[in-house]
Formats: sequence, structure tokens, C-alpha cells
Amino acid sequence: MNERIVKSVALETKEWGVHSIRYEIKDIEPPSTIQKSMVLQAEAERKKRADILKSEGEMISNINIADAEKQAIILEAEGAA
Repeated sequence: MNERIVKSVALETKEWGVHSIRYEIKDIEPPSTIQKSMVLQAEAERKKRADILKSEGEMISNINIADAEKQAIILEAEGAA
């Protein structure tokens, strides 16, 4: 893309004695429909990450509860013995 832009600029500025070796794009403003799509995609990604973290937290919580119940049963059995 850079090569094409530099060639186009070189053709247009040749008469002025300007020689371009590089062209740098500093800001791009996509159409509003694409901006909306990008925002929606970013929101979906954040929600996905939040859902994953929540489910992992619930899984760890359930494991901890099961381990605590198991330990309580073991301690009761040891106490009865």
C-alpha cells in the first residue's frame, strides 16, 4: 500500500521537484457503520472474557465447597472412630 501511495504522490509532485520515499498514515476514520461494528465486536469480546472469568470463579467455588464437605465428612468419621 505504501508503495502505491508513494508512486501516486511522486507522479503528482514530479513537476514541483518533490521526491517522496515514504508515506505515513497517522489517522484513519472509518465509516460510521464500520465504527459501530468495531464497537460491538469489542463489547462482545469483553462480555466473553467476563463470562469466562465468572464461570471459572464459579467452578473454583464449587470445587472448594465440595472439598470442604469432603473434609467435614472425613473429620466426622475420624471423630466417630
